[in-house]
Amino acid sequence: MSRQIFMTESLYGQCHPINRSTNRDLNGAALANLRVQMEAFLTGEEVVEKRQMTWLAPVKRNMWELRAFMKPAVRLVGWFHAHRVFICTHVSLRSTLGPGGSAAWIEIVDKSETKRAELKLVPFVANTFDGHMN
Repeated sequence: MSRQIFMTESLYGQCHPINRSTNRDLNGAALANLRVQMEAFLTGEEVVEKRQMTWLAPVKRNMWELRAFMKPAVRLVGWFHAHRVFICTHVSLRSTLGPGGSAAWIEIVDKSETKRAELKLVPFVANTFDGHMN
């Protein structure tokens, strides 16, 4: 089963190599790694909970992290708007975020939550990882 990913226009500008990424941290290797993970997500390949994708703390905020692990590791942050529909608002190299719960993580989740409110999109909430993905 396929899935969908939507990005804000700003995020698309950061992630698209033709646009010569506006995010200087995202070089060709990082963008290639991100593309591989996104294609796996989109084509319905298995996505392993807590390895390739996980809820970000606190869970009640309904924010998720899609993980591209090959070096340089990249993270996409967003939420599920519907079953198998992920909306991304922010991207970052994992190395710039620090440990979980750091100020950088809090900031990226806060920004994603603010963007969700601006877009007036309600998050889809399922009780399990599979409820979002399969």
